[in-house]
Amino acid sequence: MLVTRGIHVESSPLYIPEISENRRHLWAYTIRMHMEPEDNLTTSTANECTCARASDAICRRSRLATRHWEISNGTEVEIVSGPGVIGMYPVMFPGCPVFEYQSCCPLSTPRGSTYMCASPATKNLPDSLSLFLGPALAMRGFFRMVCLRTNREFEVQVPEMVFELPRPLTDDDLVPPQ
Repeated sequence: MLVTRGIHVESSPLYIPEISENRRHLWAYTIRMHMEPEDNLTTSTANECTCARASDAICRRSRLATRHWEISNGTEVEIVSGPGVIGMYPVMFPGCPVFEYQSCCPLSTPRGSTYMCASPATKNLPDSLSLFLGPALAMRGFFRMVCLRTNREFEVQVPEMVFELPRPLTDDDLVPPQ
């Protein structure tokens, strides 16, 4: 789980073997998000939106505007961006109900060891410093939120999801430890 400006985001991937094939592996994932209750938020006044004064302050009422995903598929990285999530634009406010949605991600590669790609956060660094290593099959990203009081935008990070096929059972797995 990651928390950005009081908004909690959880992600969990699940491999779907029933509809996966040799060259197409389907992963479903669930995203859950909510905002902390009012008494857990740490700003000066309970009803005051402070996002206009500080870059890390809490916005009391915000709407998910867009999503941005970087999906690694072996040695390739696909960028997926667009409005909302599954046609919805949930509003976050202190103590709001949990918003949950499911979606899927088809991949052509079942697994791998590492990949390299340029990180958007380090795009101004020399090439030798802007590369990072990560899992071969992963999905990371963020939601762009808009504060409904100030119209300021901010990003809420989504925990990285690693798509790793379960290891097949062998005869050794079936023998009880002694």
